[in-house]
Amino acid sequence: MGLAMRASSLALALPLAVALACQPSPGDSTTEGDATGASASTDAGATSEGSQAGYAVFVVGDSWAELSQGTLPLYSGDNMVATRLRDRGVAVSAEYSYGFGGTAAVGWALGNPCDTPGAICSDPAVVTSLLDDLTSAPATPLVYLSLGGNDLRVAGESEDLSDPETRALVLSLVDTGLQGFVDTILETRPDARVLLPGYANFHYAGASLVDGTSCDDFWANFFAGTSAPSEALVNLLFGQGELEGVAVAGLASSYASLAAERPEAVTYTDQRLLFSDAEGSASPSAEGTMVDCLHLTPDNQRAFVDAVVDDWLDG
Repeated sequence: MGLAMRASSLALALPLAVALACQPSPGDSTTEGDATGASASTDAGATSEGSQAGYAVFVVGDSWAELSQGTLPLYSGDNMVATRLRDRGVAVSAEYSYGFGGTAAVGWALGNPCDTPGAICSDPAVVTSLLDDLTSAPATPLVYLSLGGNDLRVAGESEDLSDPETRALVLSLVDTGLQGFVDTILETRPDARVLLPGYANFHYAGASLVDGTSCDDFWANFFAGTSAPSEALVNLLFGQGELEGVAVAGLASSYASLAAERPEAVTYTDQRLLFSDAEGSASPSAEGTMVDCLHLTPDNQRAFVDAVVDDWLDG
């Protein structure tokens, strides 16, 4: 299906999908190791009032969410978002893990994130399970929502992201997907807070793996169908620089606009330059930042999450 057709399909399907997703559904809330692949844990003694119980932490979205929730072997041990909140003296009454590598904003909005090409999940009921857990959460839900990168990945596998009109359409699809899914969350739990972390710039000059291997060749071949793959992706992900003389706002603009439209419920903390400077070169502390040219090492992922949570609490 062409990009224009996909945009048309999303515009028609999204309102219906959001409406259906907001309907009450039968079944118990998620428990550890349930059929969806999501997991949850609840502290003993939690109350139903958010002011007393603090927050019920939901980590939702793509691989950067999955790395943050502590369920992958290399990153296992704790939910980084909940840990940082507790370190800062904020009560956490429950933790829910809904991060799945490869999932996209459009897929979550349409209620079928596991249908995204390359998604590392298979259960069609994952959104229903999430909404059930939001409904029954014992405290104010804090939803750490990492999405957008895979929308670009999927589009870039078949479309030329160096073309200005194509970029604009792709970003419009991401905007629609993010807005639709956030609306679903807030309609399900109007008291929820949504935290948009975005991504740290991992495509800077000097980016390398823990063994010192450069990521330059990886980026040069990331989008075979795009005439300027490296430049197109970095501009869309991070909104840095220009393509063909046209300034590119990128995903950061999408996150900032969404937060500006819903300031009482949605926050975006911009961490794009956490490991690089404004010119796109590695900062002194960024050596060996990456684990596979797309994802941060465990220590750097924790530093990223800590920065997001700190900025939210101190903002």
